[in-house]
Amino acid sequence: MSIFDTAHIVQAIEIFFLEMFKKLSMGDLPVIEYDLLGEAWTDFRLDEEGRLELKPDGVRRKRISLGRRESIRRFVSIVRLMGQIKRLLVEDTYANMRDLYYQNVLLYGSQEAVNSAIKTITLILKVPRRSLNITASGKGLIAGHLLFLDEAGVQVDCLHTISGIPVPPAVEEIEILHSSAKFILVVEKDTAFQQLREDDICWIEGYPCIMITGKGYPDEATRYFLMKLVEVLQIPVYSVTDADPHGIEIMCMYRYGTKAPHFGNLSLVVPEIRWLGVMPSEVSKYIEYLPEEALVALTDKDRNLALDILHRPCCPDGMRIEVSYSQRQD
Repeated sequence: MSIFDTAHIVQAIEIFFLEMFKKLSMGDLPVIEYDLLGEAWTDFRLDEEGRLELKPDGVRRKRISLGRRESIRRFVSIVRLMGQIKRLLVEDTYANMRDLYYQNVLLYGSQEAVNSAIKTITLILKVPRRSLNITASGKGLIAGHLLFLDEAGVQVDCLHTISGIPVPPAVEEIEILHSSAKFILVVEKDTAFQQLREDDICWIEGYPCIMITGKGYPDEATRYFLMKLVEVLQIPVYSVTDADPHGIEIMCMYRYGTKAPHFGNLSLVVPEIRWLGVMPSEVSKYIEYLPEEALVALTDKDRNLALDILHRPCCPDGMRIEVSYSQRQD
């Protein structure tokens, strides 16, 4: 079930095609127009609640013309996908991003082209991808005190798992049945997730919890699942990441979102998340206890990322200090 009104989305798609047919009937080449919601961090600011929002001048009008040779494939791809999305919504069925690509490999050329076209369609229709009945294979994992119904109506118990329960692709279809967890722990890497699971962190007496990992940079399904957990369970959520610029950025993705140009991106945020560490400022205190392989020198790419984070609107003073510490690691 779409979180937006399916009937209105179908109607918007029909209007899209109607406007295109009108242009063609008049002998004109059709043009796809949409608003691009931010291209750089300078297009965003923090609102009073500490959430990212677009500045008024952060919206730019974009055009894709059938009359431009370099735009023909992209134009036709969007039109074809629009038709497929309408069928999915009308029939109340789902399709995976990968499935869409393989339905016409010659037209799309690459999976990335399909992904980009879908992002553009979310901007055209002004709805998030999860409202178009299009899913993506989630890479995240869950473990701990949580029982939910998946999209097929099957009960999933996250407590008794060997390596973690995969985040379901159709998060909007799941129903959270029960949880005795006192908090949610978001772990950056799969290796740390598995180690904590083997150490029975979810079973600590008096402090039952739910663990979730995006296996590095989280995908949309993992971020959406975490957001849904926090909204339903109303319990604290904490983040544990590496003490480097990438760890800081991953925590920021959960808390603030990203500047990815697709509709609904900024809605997949958990502003309540608290960063437990590991803090870059703490590394020097424990460096003598750390194995040599745990200390990796920063690359130029890492340092550039740190500078980029410092110039973002979602970098409060406390985080700014930690980012500065992360730049000093050698």
